[in-house]
Amino acid sequence: MARIDRYIALALLAFSVGYGYLAWVHPLLPFEARMPFKPNTMPLGLATLGILFSSLLLLMPNSDGPSKDVDGWRSFAWKEAALLIGLAIAYAIVLRPFGFIVSTPFSSFCHLVSSAKPTSSDRSQPASSPVD
Repeated sequence: MARIDRYIALALLAFSVGYGYLAWVHPLLPFEARMPFKPNTMPLGLATLGILFSSLLLLMPNSDGPSKDVDGWRSFAWKEAALLIGLAIAYAIVLRPFGFIVSTPFSSFCHLVSSAKPTSSDRSQPASSPVD
């Protein structure tokens, strides 16, 4: 029985071949013909990498042993993912009224605060009491 990654690799291979073909036959303007970096250079590179990596995945030997992610989505950090999506939406909303200079550091600070996890040494320290 084929694994799902083989089907995904086959779909990626088909997409990459089509993408590479469209990038190859894309008409260039007359002044673009002698440019070192043409408008289709990056798509051709991406298509080549997609073909290479999907072919490697298809040609790799099949390991039918239990995979590392047997639990699937059960161990996924849903709260953190929802928080990051919320932060990205909030950043997009405040970017226009407050500008890049204010929004980006604020968003970065919120991301750092939300992703910081207390260490074991932080939890083991008793609360400091004021000295009289």
